Amino acid sequence: SGVSKKLVTIEPGGSLKGHRLATRNIVRDLKRNLAKHRVTELVTLFEGASHDPVVASGVRDAIGADEIGLLILDADGAVKRDLDTFGDKLSDRCWLVIDDYTGPADNIKLAATRRDVDELVAAGKLAPLGIYGWGTWIGYWRSNA
Repeated sequence: SGVSKKLVTIEPGGSLKGHRLATRNIVRDLKRNLAKHRVTELVTLFEGASHDPVVASGVRDAIGADEIGLLILDADGAVKRDLDTFGDKLSDRCWLVIDDYTGPADNIKLAATRRDVDELVAAGKLAPLGIYGWGTWIGYWRSNA
């Protein structure tokens, strides 16, 4: 677009076992991948949970006066909590990508994710575009709703 954008990611870390992208150290591997693709300086990484007040404050400081135009949530299923935390920073029609909306029955995040997304759609705060891939909900934020 010719316009510089801020890229911010929040990663609680840990390990991921029994998955095709398995890793013993999520943060270390993320940093390695950013370096490998020479984009480390383009991404501001916050280690911790999105709902941690220190992390949320750091994200707000990093964003500054800008608005968020794309938000990807792949966390613990507490979609409403994360949107309550950052909703005032989302631009109207901000693209949202929310993982774990549908999927295998053993995924413990599904029920919470689906409940929150469906409630926000019913309230008019989210507009759905579709479900893609392995159960990823895609839509946009309606700040004026």
